[in-house]
Amino acid sequence: MALRLAIGDGIEELRANRLRTALQFSGVALGVASVITALALMAGERAHDLDTLEKRGGARRLDVRPKNAGWTALGEDTKAPFTLEDLAAIRRDLSDRIEAINAAEVIFDRVETERHSRDRNVSGVLPEYPVFNDFYAEEGRFLTWADMDQASRVCVLGWTCKSELFGAGDAIGRSVRIKGEPYQVVGVMQRKELHWNKFDNSNALEWMNRLTLVPLSTVHKRVTGKSEIATFQVMAKQADDVPKLQEALRVLLWRRHHRKEDFMFVARQRQFEKNQQAKMAYNLVFFGVGAISLIVGGMVIMNILLASLSSRIREIGVKKAIGAKPLDLFVQFLVEAVGVAFAGSVAGCLVGGSLSSIVADFANLHSALPFWVVFTSVFSAVFVGLAFGIYPAIKAARVTPVEALRYE
Repeated sequence: MALRLAIGDGIEELRANRLRTALQFSGVALGVASVITALALMAGERAHDLDTLEKRGGARRLDVRPKNAGWTALGEDTKAPFTLEDLAAIRRDLSDRIEAINAAEVIFDRVETERHSRDRNVSGVLPEYPVFNDFYAEEGRFLTWADMDQASRVCVLGWTCKSELFGAGDAIGRSVRIKGEPYQVVGVMQRKELHWNKFDNSNALEWMNRLTLVPLSTVHKRVTGKSEIATFQVMAKQADDVPKLQEALRVLLWRRHHRKEDFMFVARQRQFEKNQQAKMAYNLVFFGVGAISLIVGGMVIMNILLASLSSRIREIGVKKAIGAKPLDLFVQFLVEAVGVAFAGSVAGCLVGGSLSSIVADFANLHSALPFWVVFTSVFSAVFVGLAFGIYPAIKAARVTPVEALRYE
């Protein structure tokens, strides 16, 4: 019996016994749907976390803070050891490692025009602020180093802030008053949006749309009269350079702060990895449930093949008597197992894709269906079909013609 005929017989057997094939098909399809749902939810949550990380500065960002930073009962920071001179030294000495550097100081004050006024967060920032937050001017321009050098009274408005103060009219070139002083509007930022799920109407980044941004030097010289900086951020040119950049920053600041390490580092990538590790237990539970379902589908395939083997003993004996080899029968049973597993995996992918979206909507989660999820699920189903089809295939191959013809 040729190998090609054995494969054909296996396919024909699936067609001839549709009810039995349907049971095997259903077991695998439900198992794959469970795996697809688990993997899609895991992939969707990770993709959402990565997107959130990028919108908050990305994995290349390194925050530098006072080591003993704390808050008094009055809500005032107890220590702010950094200065603009520190930042200038970092820009000068580590320019080959750093793409951008930023610091911010926030004051809460009233922003006024002739007709409107709003209580808003006014943030003193550096010109490289947009790089850290993927937040750029949509109209006009952003702050420049010339604005910093001159401590200019210029500002850039967030999208909501501009709408509240000037409505649909043009804001560029017009003036607002902050602490009673006039500031010329030189730019309007693009609108920022982030929704945790499709049913969430609230914008998690609306606070950015309400900002008023001015040069940090202007805040120091014209508002607070201070020169210290509580925290600052640097962005490495590549994510892999963050550990080396952190060590270089540690040495530089240690020397500038009179050999005192009164600062600490917070790497966004490390925080992201810790969050992913915390979620790993839940991911393993999801995946475990899907894997068990797929294994149950494999057991259904094996049990039905074993049950069908007893009713096909005489048929197997006849085939062996006319020249079929054990390998031919082994292949025939494996083709039945793998064929139904593959067909079930395709259907399971379609069901799992829809099911993952439904579960994500119901549980306020995120789902994604990248190629690797589909490939992993199909490969796992075919592997399970192969693994659970081997035993019935071996039993079929070992049947002798005499034993088969004697079987009732």
